[in-house]
Amino acid sequence: FPSHDRSTLVQMYKNGDYYQPHEDYSVFTAISLFYKEPKMFTGGDLYFPDFKYFANIKNNDTIIFPSMLTHEVTELILSSNKTEDARFTVTLLLAV
Repeated sequence: FPSHDRSTLVQMYKNGDYYQPHEDYSVFTAISLFYKEPKMFTGGDLYFPDFKYFANIKNNDTIIFPSMLTHEVTELILSSNKTEDARFTVTLLLAV
């Protein structure tokens, strides 16, 4: 984790992309989700495997959770090849 107190990641998930289960090296993680409506993909869900919990995040929503919780993003299946139809996130890794 960087030596400063926060880090920002901007990500685009395209067809077949996913994020394996992991913990973040910060105190809190804040993830904002963005996609073009109507949504042109399935999957791409934020999942907490230790709790068998899928976070029900919609377009323009943000979720904040303790970074020590194992989380992942399920495989995304995009119904088009257009970049603008992808899943976009802004993730803030926050230290206190």
